[in-house]
Amino acid sequence: MLDFVLSTNLFLKFIYIAQGSSSTLTLDASAQASIKWLFFNVILALLPLLLNLILVKIGKVTTDRAELLKDGELFFFSTTIAASSVGSLLFQSPSNPIFASIVSYLLMTIIMISTGLFALSSFLKLKKMEAIDKQVFSDSSAWCAAITIALSYFAFVQGGMK
Repeated sequence: MLDFVLSTNLFLKFIYIAQGSSSTLTLDASAQASIKWLFFNVILALLPLLLNLILVKIGKVTTDRAELLKDGELFFFSTTIAASSVGSLLFQSPSNPIFASIVSYLLMTIIMISTGLFALSSFLKLKKMEAIDKQVFSDSSAWCAAITIALSYFAFVQGGMK
């Protein structure tokens, strides 16, 4: 896994050189930590959905985004990343405790909402029923994931980027 991170750094250097910049790319520690956080906490966690999207495109399956996201996978993702971020904030000394508390409360709210909506999605699937409105359900799961990623990044920064 470390090899992959190192190769990602080489890839970033290649892009930097290709843009006509100097032959060395120096990222400060916070930028490196942010890239690692994004890769390991977001990109790898969403890899099954990305692979599904690639297979749909390769297989030339005619479908829309609502059909791909109607089962609440992004709600599950939101719950797990939010829970991890809350745990990090609870067991580290944040740089701004008041802001960290607000972020923690917002993430806890997301945990409750996304868990409930994922459970609803699973229940409807088991009963062989469709979501009340696939488009609304998939859009809300995408928004929930986007807000969770932003808040989780704030938690990561508040926790000292560790």
